[in-house]
Amino acid sequence: MDTFNDHTAAIDLKTLKQCGFYQIFDPNSKKIFGWNVYRLSFIVLTVINQCLVGFGTCGFLFELDDTINTIDLFLIIFSNSFNYLTVWKVVILMFNKNEILNILDVTDLRFFKSKQCRNNIKILYKHRNRALQFTNLYFYFCISVILEWILFPIMINSFIANKNDNQRLENIINRRYPVNVNTFNT
Repeated sequence: MDTFNDHTAAIDLKTLKQCGFYQIFDPNSKKIFGWNVYRLSFIVLTVINQCLVGFGTCGFLFELDDTINTIDLFLIIFSNSFNYLTVWKVVILMFNKNEILNILDVTDLRFFKSKQCRNNIKILYKHRNRALQFTNLYFYFCISVILEWILFPIMINSFIANKNDNQRLENIINRRYPVNVNTFNT
C-alpha cells in the first residue's frame, strides 16, 4: 500500500479518496487511541444509521392511523434487505482489511516485474484504462441513483397534493416511524 500512486494503481485512487474508502484502508492515516479515524467514523455512522432503521422498522409493531399499501410494503422490505446486505459488506471490509490491501498491492502495475510483462506493458495499461473507465462510469451511475433517491420524495411531497390527511408524506428511506401521522407530516 505504501507504493500506491495514481499512475500505477489499477483502481481509481482519486475516486476512492473522494468517497473516503481509501482512508479507511490506509495504514498511515490519522489515529485516535490506536484506531483509524476514518474507520471509527465509518463505524459510528453505520451504528447511527442502524438505529434509525431499527426505529423506522418499529412502525410495523404498532397499530398506527395510516395504512400501508403493497407497493410501500415492498419498498420497505427491499430497503431493509438492501440495508442489511450493505452492513454485512461493511463488516466484511472492516475485518478483512489486510487481505484487501494485499489484493490492491497485487493489482499495482509495478507488481509485474517479469521481462514478459515489461515487454507487453501497453496491454496492461490498455486494460487498466478500460477498468478505470468502467469504475468511473459505475461511480457516477451510483451518485445519480443516490441523488434521485433523495430528490424523489421531495418532488412527490411538494408537487402532489395530499388529499388524504391520514397518509404519511414520503421520506427518503421509506420508513414508517411509530409516531402520529400529523406529527410525522409536520
